[in-house]
Amino acid sequence: MKHVLMMAWTRVVMVIACSYACHSVPPCDDDHFCGNNDQHEDTLSADIESCPPPLPGSLLINEVLADPSGYDINGDNWADPFEDEFIEILNVDAVPINLRGVSVRVGSRVPHRFSSMCILPGKAIALFGGRFQGKPSEGELTAQHSLKLPNSGGNIALLMEDEMVIDLLTYGPEADGPHSIARIPDGDETWGIHPYYQNSLPVIHSAGRCVNGGQFPTCSHKQGSTDATIGACKMVQPGEIVINEVLADPGHDDANGDGVPVWHQDEFVELLLTADGPRDLDGLQLMVNDQQRLRLGPTCLPTRTALVIFGGGKPTLSPRLGAIAITSDKSLRLPNFGASVTISSSGKVFDRMVYGAEADDETSLTRSPDGTGDFVLHTDVSTDKSFSPGACLNGFHFETGCSPPTGTGERIE
Repeated sequence: MKHVLMMAWTRVVMVIACSYACHSVPPCDDDHFCGNNDQHEDTLSADIESCPPPLPGSLLINEVLADPSGYDINGDNWADPFEDEFIEILNVDAVPINLRGVSVRVGSRVPHRFSSMCILPGKAIALFGGRFQGKPSEGELTAQHSLKLPNSGGNIALLMEDEMVIDLLTYGPEADGPHSIARIPDGDETWGIHPYYQNSLPVIHSAGRCVNGGQFPTCSHKQGSTDATIGACKMVQPGEIVINEVLADPGHDDANGDGVPVWHQDEFVELLLTADGPRDLDGLQLMVNDQQRLRLGPTCLPTRTALVIFGGGKPTLSPRLGAIAITSDKSLRLPNFGASVTISSSGKVFDRMVYGAEADDETSLTRSPDGTGDFVLHTDVSTDKSFSPGACLNGFHFETGCSPPTGTGERIE
């Protein structure tokens, strides 16, 4: 206890010193960093040395994107599989932290070592693997060398100058897909696939922002922001979401639309929100034979919208459907000859379906009518489709009530 008190007192003294030192350069009040805002690094001012160095646990690896999936994530108008990777680092201490000498280790490599910069309490920085052109935005940095984050699993460590570990992350194949992995909520011990919160993101992530799209350190939303929808979400309740379609036997079809038919990646479970208004699915679990396959973080699902959970791959559904496609934390491994599929939260069962050998027929089991009916073989109610992830069984949008949009008889899938 005496050691803890001494450490706390040392922190207080250093914070007082830092409050003067950091504010002698551009103010910290409205900025992520104390120092040169153009480079987000300060190697010129000796005063910044008064800001305390990190202690183990004071900085956390908060979010990691290993698979940019061919998209421009860092905003330099150039998509690069290495430059668009990032590691987000969060200050969870009550004081500013000087990152001087802190290194990032990926496997046995050290792609980045920080020079002097002061990161405020509750703030985060996104360290990108590279940049083709332009300067990083506020809250972003470019690593000295490519991060080269393995998609299928690896180790990332934050180290002090003396090589003492500040934080360590070991991840697996859950990082392989168009999404980051993150602490949910920010700074928590629990890691998972980044929750969906914004329709316009082809790769689900929140580099430099909270997992709900808000701004550090409060993680609240600005009124009128496109990210504000999740703030208006009520928690989903039993009776407001159902299992609507299950594909256990994709055969040789590319159900997830990523261009590569792989049976265990193309399996899916489709959930349909039937509530009158958007709902937050935070904490909802998907179970197969009572084994957890997915636990959702904060996820605001619009009313009459489908959430399609694939076993893997890089799911791509038509944006015209408005549906959300994600991959499970663990491979679904839906048995062809029978299983139970359950969605639950905090011990409450929201919906449960049990199927048998009828699923072993290269077609899905779907409710007919969608959302309310009994489960039938998709091919029994649709003559040209074996499954319809994200769409009604007749191919139309759930939002329309599974009817053609006004003035057209065309499907929108």
